[in-house]
Amino acid sequence: MKFLFVKRRFAWPRATGHDVHTYQMMLHLQKQGHPISLLSLEPSDDKALEGLDLHWSQCGQDVFQNSRLPVDPPLTYWQRRFVSFWGIDPKWIPATQAAVESSGAEVVVVSGRELLPLLAGDIRCKRVWYAADDAVLQHLSLLIPSKPSTWGNLKMAAIGAIYERTHSKLTDRVWVVSPRDAAYGRFWMPTASFDCVTNGVDAHFFSPRDVAKKPKSCVFWGRLDFPPNIDAVRWFSEHVWREVRQRHPDASFHVYGFAPTEEIRQMAQQFQFDLVADSPDIRDAVSSCQVVVLPFISGAGIKNKLLEASGMQLPIIASPMAMNGIDDSQVSPCLVAKKPSHWLDYLERLWSDPKLRQSLGTTARQWCLEFASWDTTAKKAAAALQATPSNAKQ
Repeated sequence: MKFLFVKRRFAWPRATGHDVHTYQMMLHLQKQGHPISLLSLEPSDDKALEGLDLHWSQCGQDVFQNSRLPVDPPLTYWQRRFVSFWGIDPKWIPATQAAVESSGAEVVVVSGRELLPLLAGDIRCKRVWYAADDAVLQHLSLLIPSKPSTWGNLKMAAIGAIYERTHSKLTDRVWVVSPRDAAYGRFWMPTASFDCVTNGVDAHFFSPRDVAKKPKSCVFWGRLDFPPNIDAVRWFSEHVWREVRQRHPDASFHVYGFAPTEEIRQMAQQFQFDLVADSPDIRDAVSSCQVVVLPFISGAGIKNKLLEASGMQLPIIASPMAMNGIDDSQVSPCLVAKKPSHWLDYLERLWSDPKLRQSLGTTARQWCLEFASWDTTAKKAAAALQATPSNAKQ
């Protein structure tokens, strides 16, 4: 099958989940013999596309200028409202249609929450929305009834629900990363078919590192302007790290990530953890810590940092929320802590027992190699598409 992927842009370093999983899906579909084309609505970083042998590639502005399609595509009232809501230039819709025709695509995949309206053109091939995480689920997970500052997430969840229902008929398939995301999506998009295409990890890039370990150390990483990551750092700092520091003044907590908010910077000072911003390659740094902590209390989808840590053969402590998308029938790649006392106990045990750290790291790496393969994910997605009839726009 000939694939056309549509994305706003690819940045380098890959700092977002959509950059990571879209690139990896393209790369592994290509390795399986599927020609891959790309419509990048804005110029992408060349380094971010290394390894891809693109069949066809253009920027959205160039496609539109060369197209004879109407500037103002026919949209419903709600579709037009959401185009405005996301700040999408309406000309990107005919540009997407023109790119399908120019590339000869048999499948078009729009990647990113805001790009679903691009399927509103007269696209006569199989249409996929690479949603990854369900927006309704994510916003509801951030809602805490006792905290008025979180109530805005209820409004955003409602907007997400209307958005998904409005565009349900534009898709043949929706790719999400966990069964929980698929369950929420099916409720709001009943006419779409959902595929659970769990994220994989590049186990060659994220491989064990031979670096010295810092005694009594733990580490967290991820985008630090992303609400679930901020929630995780805040919860761990308030409920675990404060107590750890009282018991072990020589312990250290390290946080790495892009675009830290002022709130994160203030937390680093208040709770005395080490904050390193915008490092392009953190593999040696995080591998120098004895334990990876994933204290998520909100969010949706599978956690890429869990996959990356398992690839690097690091011992992991995770909250139940961090295990979203991990099959319960598989050997767990980490220790699961359900309350603060569990976190304290597991940290102290791992810091004092190098054999236990090694055993957990080895198990995590084995799990990664067996269950977190992008090759398997790409094959699953392609198989579902091959079984999908090719229809014109409904």
